[in-house]
Amino acid sequence: EYMGDSRMLQDMKADVNQAEPSLYWTDGPLRRVFPYSYAYETHLKKRWEGFSVLSVFSSEFPHFSDSYYRQGIEEGRILVNGKRTKCDSVVRAGDKLSHIVHRHEMPVLCREIEIIYEKDGLIAVDKPSGLPIHPCGQYRYNCLLAHLAAFSNIRNLFTTHRLDTGTSGVVVFARSAAVARHMNTLFESHQIRKQYLAHVRDPSHVLADGFIDCKAPIGILSHKPKRHGCGGELQKDSRTIFKVCTYVFVGITF
Repeated sequence: EYMGDSRMLQDMKADVNQAEPSLYWTDGPLRRVFPYSYAYETHLKKRWEGFSVLSVFSSEFPHFSDSYYRQGIEEGRILVNGKRTKCDSVVRAGDKLSHIVHRHEMPVLCREIEIIYEKDGLIAVDKPSGLPIHPCGQYRYNCLLAHLAAFSNIRNLFTTHRLDTGTSGVVVFARSAAVARHMNTLFESHQIRKQYLAHVRDPSHVLADGFIDCKAPIGILSHKPKRHGCGGELQKDSRTIFKVCTYVFVGITF
């Protein structure tokens, strides 16, 4: 049972830069993270002022039931300013709400991260598919930054760009905020080009000049895990021009 120790709460928010090999275990081809306690925290929003702790959690975070939050408050898993509270306690301006959960992260493939380049305040690595770059959603310690800290002792990196979880390829990090800002400027001004390789199943869309002109709107295909693609919800106009590099014909047997 959590008793509202502020130091313990701080430990639950430990930076992924402090990740160590002892956090993980190998399950065949998978790398898993030992379950751990984690505190979701948020500062009070003005519209919540004057309401009870229970009503704020039940109305603003409907992922769990009213009875779940009631039990969490009684057991000390829901805190106000790092201390235990009551269901009918009224929240005030400046309060910080915490929700402590027992996290079981999704596993990822157990692969060694290859360091491709390290010079001039930059480090480039080969990110495997299925591994997010930074903590997000169901991943915290099973992310690229944490794996670099735990298994390569490379810490305190700054992101300069991103690749989606399912995308493999080169990711460039900066060793300092100044280098990161410089790299961001180069990306924004298109002085750095990113090239993606993808498998296309149907070659019938290839134009005579060897290009594919895709104008399909992109939307949200699923929320958990979050995936974007052609179609789905909240679609936005999109255009991508693909250049065909090579063909691989696969015979089909009926």
